[in-house]
Amino acid sequence: MPSRRIPLAWLAVAAATVAPLALPSPATAAPAAVGCAGQVYAPPGGIYGPESSCAVIGAPGATADISWESADSDTDPAVCVQAFSPQDNKWHLLGCGTSGRAAIPWGDNVASLRIRAGSAGTGTFVNWTSP
Repeated sequence: MPSRRIPLAWLAVAAATVAPLALPSPATAAPAAVGCAGQVYAPPGGIYGPESSCAVIGAPGATADISWESADSDTDPAVCVQAFSPQDNKWHLLGCGTSGRAAIPWGDNVASLRIRAGSAGTGTFVNWTSP
C-alpha cells in the first residue's frame, strides 16, 4: 500500500484542536517531586550526618514541601532536620523534634533535593518525603 503524505497545515490544525498544555502559574507552581522519599541517619553529638537526595524539577516561584519523621521517636526525640535550597543556595532548618513539615524556596531550578539530620540524643534514622 503506498504511503500518503499529510500536508503540514493539517498537522497544525490537528495540534491546535488538542487540549492545550496547561503550565502552572508562578503563584501555584510546585516542583515535580512526586514519590520523592528517603532516609538519613542523624548521628549523636549534635552534628549533621550524611545527606539523602533525589532529583527535582522546579518552576518559577516553586517551593519544595518536605515531611519528616524520626524512625525511633521514643528513644531520640531530639532530632533536627535541614534541607538545601538551590534558590538561595543555603541550608534551611525544617524543624526539630520527632516529626515535622516545612517548605523551602526552590524556584526555577533543576537540582537534587538534599536532606540531612542531626541528633542531640543517641542517634536515629529519619524518614522524609516530598510529595
